[in-house]
Amino acid sequence: MTDEKLHTRTVEFKLLIGALWKASASSTEKWLHEEDFGITRLQLGLLRVLHLDGANTISELSRKFGVDPSTLVPTVDSLERKALLTRGRDPNDRRRVPLTLTDEGVALIAHIPSVRDDDPIYTAFQGLGDDQAQALLELILALIDHMPDGQQVLAEAIPRLHAHGAKEAHLVCKQRETT
Repeated sequence: MTDEKLHTRTVEFKLLIGALWKASASSTEKWLHEEDFGITRLQLGLLRVLHLDGANTISELSRKFGVDPSTLVPTVDSLERKALLTRGRDPNDRRRVPLTLTDEGVALIAHIPSVRDDDPIYTAFQGLGDDQAQALLELILALIDHMPDGQQVLAEAIPRLHAHGAKEAHLVCKQRETT
């Protein structure tokens, strides 16, 4: 493949992934508002990470989300005011402030599905059918495998897929775990 073709494919892929993310994020934000959960998509994401991973600091969450810690402070403040999470203290390091879900936060997460039947990506996968959906996932995994830190990306993603209750994730991920 020529450098020009490789560059074009890279740009196309990034733009298409961005369009997928934007459609999904917009749909989720709209749904959260319509269902009156009183939280934003970012707040939901933070709650889900805390639910799946347990206590995390703002710095740890910022690395997971790929944003500056200062971006998360207002979000965390809002979730704390809503009594959905609490700031704690690490007995071994007074500077470390772990965030944990409250009972209200756990209850809220239990009421919000990971994927809705009207999610645009869910709908698109329905249209693709099982064989094409499986092939797409395998190609994305192969792409990640070829990234410089691909193994680390997969090592972080696969347990999260399993923890998220992604029943079908094991079909592709088990193949990866055994190779």
